Amino acid sequence: MNLANTMSIHAGGAGSGCKGPNCGRPSTGVEHRPEKYSFMALRVDVQKANQIVDAKDHPIVELPKEFLDSIRGLIRINEAHLPKVDVTRPGIVAQYQTKDGQRITLLIDGNHRAEAARRQGKPFSAYMLTPEESWKIMDYRLPMFRSPKTWKK
Repeated sequence: MNLANTMSIHAGGAGSGCKGPNCGRPSTGVEHRPEKYSFMALRVDVQKANQIVDAKDHPIVELPKEFLDSIRGLIRINEAHLPKVDVTRPGIVAQYQTKDGQRITLLIDGNHRAEAARRQGKPFSAYMLTPEESWKIMDYRLPMFRSPKTWKK
């Protein structure tokens, strides 16, 4: 996916860290704390997203600088938390499409790590959920979003 051609919306909150086999963390026996991230009227279940990433390998994509720059005004950053984050641990990105065909890329996990990487001039990567996986982690179905089965190409 070319993230430069998508509208980026980001949810705030402390990242829960890398959860997939690609970063060497065990994929079983790990308790995920319940996490819900909201942006406007959209709420997603980050715990479910972590379970999906744990279950199989997912592509890791480097997020473009423009994408990282775009989160600055959309999230609240806990400045005291930034020095504690590991910018090498991938975040998680979900993908949605509105009824009018607008693609939305949502960084649902790793916003503090992404901001720290941006400030340090370092790259930041994230696991990319499929549209179907992204649909599964929505807490409720908003009328403005399309099911992945009906996405406009």
